[in-house]
Amino acid sequence: MFINEKDDYIFVPLFNAISAFISLILGLLVIAKKFKLKLKIPTLRDLFNTYQSGWRSFVGQFAPNLYNNTAVLLLGLFSSNSTVGLYTSATKIIDAVISLGYILSNTFLPYLSRDFNKHIFFQKIMLVAGFLLMFFVYFFSDSIVLIMFGKDNLDIAVYVRLLSVTILFVFCYLVYNTNYLMICGYELLASNIALYVSVVAFIFTFLSCYLHGIHGAVFSLILARGALSVISFYFYIRINR
Repeated sequence: MFINEKDDYIFVPLFNAISAFISLILGLLVIAKKFKLKLKIPTLRDLFNTYQSGWRSFVGQFAPNLYNNTAVLLLGLFSSNSTVGLYTSATKIIDAVISLGYILSNTFLPYLSRDFNKHIFFQKIMLVAGFLLMFFVYFFSDSIVLIMFGKDNLDIAVYVRLLSVTILFVFCYLVYNTNYLMICGYELLASNIALYVSVVAFIFTFLSCYLHGIHGAVFSLILARGALSVISFYFYIRINR
């Protein structure tokens, strides 16, 4: 309703902030009413203990940003603005589809924490969804780009097809790392996988972007997400045995 001109872009983060604030207030009110809890300001010790206990989970979720965001920066340094636009447009489409996996993951997390026997069911849903979304994006990439960016930007579809495999990789990572290793008590292992792969991917992304531009950025993203999923699946097999 409010985004009608280019100068209206300032409303986008404003509305995001307002919606997040409203969700926060409603969530606190529901929790206080449903569970008869009294809200109070936490002490500094409480904050420290919470951050300390959640540190490994934080590292696991933050580390991939090392190579995700670095590629855009490096392409801006070593390539043209149009190249950056191609890459960011392609990754935006892929990440929009991947966000569905995070929604499923966050939805199942409380149930898996209470009853881990449901992990097999969760695994089937995530893998089937990952496969279907990967094939859908691959075969309909031209139509997706046409709708979102117009017929003058169909070159983006080439990179969307290349990156479509990362959809399945991320879904696998969520199944075997975030919703398996973290829940089973292997938080350190899960965070180390994310951290070490991300550091190596960061170095590889720097070299590949410098040498091969956008193709290097695309390949490094595929390699990094593939490594995260394969290594997480490897430890899932080992722990099950």
